[in-house]
Amino acid sequence: MKSSSVLRAFSGLTVIGVVGIFSAGCGDDGEVKVNRYTCVAPACTTLSTGLIGAYTSVAVSGKTIWVAGYGEADWYNGYTWGDLAVGTWDGTKVNWAAIDGVPSEPVVDPALYNKDGWRGGQTEPGDDVGIWTSIAVDEAGNPAVAYYDRTNKSLKFAQRIDLKWQINTVELKAQSDIGRYAKLLFVDTRPTIAYLAIEPGKDGAVSSKIRIATGTSAQPTAADWTFEDAVVDDATPCRAAFCSASDVCVVDTNKCMPKETTCDPKCSSGAACVNTGMGATCSEIRDSSKIDTYPDAVGDYISLARDPAGALALAYYDRIRGNLVIASKASGTWASTVIDGADPDGTDTGDKGIGTSLFIDDKGDWHISYVDGLSEGLRYAQVTKGTAVKLTTIVDDGVSLNGVPNNDGQHLVGDDSSIFVGPSGEIHITYQDATAGKLRHAVGTPSGDVISWKVTVIEQDGFAGAFSRVFLADSKLMLANWWRMGGEEPKGDVSIVTP
Repeated sequence: MKSSSVLRAFSGLTVIGVVGIFSAGCGDDGEVKVNRYTCVAPACTTLSTGLIGAYTSVAVSGKTIWVAGYGEADWYNGYTWGDLAVGTWDGTKVNWAAIDGVPSEPVVDPALYNKDGWRGGQTEPGDDVGIWTSIAVDEAGNPAVAYYDRTNKSLKFAQRIDLKWQINTVELKAQSDIGRYAKLLFVDTRPTIAYLAIEPGKDGAVSSKIRIATGTSAQPTAADWTFEDAVVDDATPCRAAFCSASDVCVVDTNKCMPKETTCDPKCSSGAACVNTGMGATCSEIRDSSKIDTYPDAVGDYISLARDPAGALALAYYDRIRGNLVIASKASGTWASTVIDGADPDGTDTGDKGIGTSLFIDDKGDWHISYVDGLSEGLRYAQVTKGTAVKLTTIVDDGVSLNGVPNNDGQHLVGDDSSIFVGPSGEIHITYQDATAGKLRHAVGTPSGDVISWKVTVIEQDGFAGAFSRVFLADSKLMLANWWRMGGEEPKGDVSIVTP
């Protein structure tokens, strides 16, 4: 069973794009002096970063905290970007740079726009890239990012080499959607990416997969990748985008089927003439107007980790069935296990697994945070050695905070969760209270088979808590999240706080 609530999806993701920030001037004195020229305000403008940093990911190299995110737009001034942005945290803010998505044409007039400022002064949008970012650093501390190209529905990879960014497309296929929920690790010096792939299957079927792309070198180009499917569902519900121009997506069969021309009378809107085995008849179809809150696929909200032996491990949300599932290659072949959402006999027990995050501790035990799509709360699962479910439990029901009922009733909690287990075994989970726009931090203290949870609300300006990440930097626990703020001068960015 799937959640009927669409509020959750709009709380952390699709609200993006409705606010912005005004363009800054060229300095307190009206000028920005650069090597090539002087940008004089108001005739010359230094562009603002605008709404930036959503789809946040974080990686640490020594004392440097790298952050990747989506440079969406400066809505206040009417500019749409759609860029991959990467920067470093200086203790108070992220110093962003646009890495991909900035077109080279038209040529920027330096008398009008600061070529040494944001986007090099380029006001035109390019391809819409940079959502579902995943940043990691190699052994030398150099950052790389896997991310989704929304324009071309493909997976891209950007890697910083000798202080310059090398960008290539990892996978692109016709009539397919490749690269959502990308997660990047470096394994034996080579980049490894797990991501969702939805593509045409056999006999009109649609196939959804969690695919693993592995670089054949430490610094791969577009041709230097191998591919392996870890999880496959060959009976994924069809959508118009995965059908050829001569086919339609038929609701009854969930397949792409050829259009017939012999139906009389002709079919009404929302139906098409197809032969489902009983001759040509008008059948209900899904056309391009069908919009999914989440991809109706087997591999949403992918989380990728390695166990102590170095084997790859996955946790993910099976949207088709509404289940939290894990997959492991510890035995040399991929095997999947349902953790929550269905009993071992297949009995449906709810919609579990949205916002999945996986952490594997030094003992090899798996820790997973995720959302219950029916109760709208945050849950936690522990799987001993990745094989036996030890427990599943509620962390935050959204009805109360540490046992004290909310004055305003149920809150939607758990979106964009991130989990980390400390050296002493304490469990840290960050996530969003999407009703209040707050970052929450839950700390679980294990005692035998029981875990006691204490939840803290992290106070910040604006509507915060989206795309949270919990991590260690310089031996300190840090919490990253994305916030936005409305008003006359709306804005949005990433903040990093200590609990």
